[in-house]
Amino acid sequence: MLPNALICEDLRAGQLFHPLPEYQMPSRPVHIVYHQDRYRPPKLRSFVDFLMQTFGREI
Repeated sequence: MLPNALICEDLRAGQLFHPLPEYQMPSRPVHIVYHQDRYRPPKLRSFVDFLMQTFGREI
């Protein structure tokens, strides 16, 4: 039940395998909380953009 990003190399090397490849784990919501202001620092904008691209939902 680990994220694929942590085990992808072990999967490729054959050290791990998916015992139930058809089973999908339930998704977990991701929330971002920040002070909404007129000015958003570039780092915050980049992070919010990254989350939107990665998780595919509007924040």
